[in-house]
Amino acid sequence: IAAQYAVLTGVRDKLSEGHKAIREMREVRGQLDTLVARAGDGEAAKPLVVSKDLAGPNGDALRRSIAGGAAVLSVCGGYQLLGREYVPEAAPAIPGLGVLDVTTRAGKVRFVGNLLAEAERGTLIGFENHSGRTYLGPAAKPLATVLVGHGNNGEDRTEGALQGRIVGTYCHGSVLPKNPWLADLLLLWALERRHGPVTLAPLDDADELAAQRAAAEVA
Repeated sequence: IAAQYAVLTGVRDKLSEGHKAIREMREVRGQLDTLVARAGDGEAAKPLVVSKDLAGPNGDALRRSIAGGAAVLSVCGGYQLLGREYVPEAAPAIPGLGVLDVTTRAGKVRFVGNLLAEAERGTLIGFENHSGRTYLGPAAKPLATVLVGHGNNGEDRTEGALQGRIVGTYCHGSVLPKNPWLADLLLLWALERRHGPVTLAPLDDADELAAQRAAAEVA
């Protein structure tokens, strides 16, 4: 009898654990459904999920790092949510971290294709794939001027943003290997944060620049 009781008790406990897991899964699914409903569709829900995370300890930690001089490279959605807000087509504005003076609004047409721009330090090449339209405020300056593609919004020929040691860009597609000057800049900032003023010894960027030229030719 004792053995049977132990078996039945074990089964009961397992069932209770299973029921608890099912309830938790349903609660999570309900929360996700609410996020999707607020943002409009699954793709648009992603900024809202990240925004909620940035409103907590992770956002506080990121702000502290940036205030302490950390170098930041943010691409596409990350770029958008370091800004003031992301405004969906048919939903309330989604707050960003607010460390970049930019605002992004959802667009009806997606920008997809090669992106070629000219920056102060050299050519910027990559691949853009976004429907957001990003507009810079007075505290941010453009990373580059668009030659081919759409960049921030397809209107003012700006691409990306620079503010302090934060870089925002819509350039996907191995942006650092194809743009060695940008990689060098981020490395320089990172080293200066730890060690003060430094001078980087020049490297042979022949392969990287060859890849950049090849990408520019098909842009």
